[in-house]
Amino acid sequence: MEEILYIIMRSVHFTATSFWVGGLLLMSFFILPMQKGSSPGEWNKFEKGLTKAVFFSAFMLLISGLFMARSGVSPYAVPRIFVILKVGLTFMMLGVAMMRKISKKNKKIGRSNLLVRINMALGILAIVVSSIMHTSNY
Repeated sequence: MEEILYIIMRSVHFTATSFWVGGLLLMSFFILPMQKGSSPGEWNKFEKGLTKAVFFSAFMLLISGLFMARSGVSPYAVPRIFVILKVGLTFMMLGVAMMRKISKKNKKIGRSNLLVRINMALGILAIVVSSIMHTSNY
């Protein structure tokens, strides 16, 4: 039963990661470029919905990640440094997201857009670290 729960949590974790980093990729490559020349009100509703989905994904990552870390089911022997690095990157992403929210509130659009791209890069790096964690033989 514990193995089934682990598989469910891992699936939730991967899905939440896809939403979070996918949302950042969507923002970076499609939404931000399309906003140029349009009124800010046109995109606010869409962007607010996407932001809610990203923060919900972060919450789900936290819950599923904590469960998986405390579970003894994982077939991977992962050095703690990878886990610390991955968790550190996740908290950095949350910090950057908060900074972006403040920048946007202060109408610093250029800084806000840069922070989206920084967050996207951190997310991709976290995925790379996670991939190394789960494919290397130690």
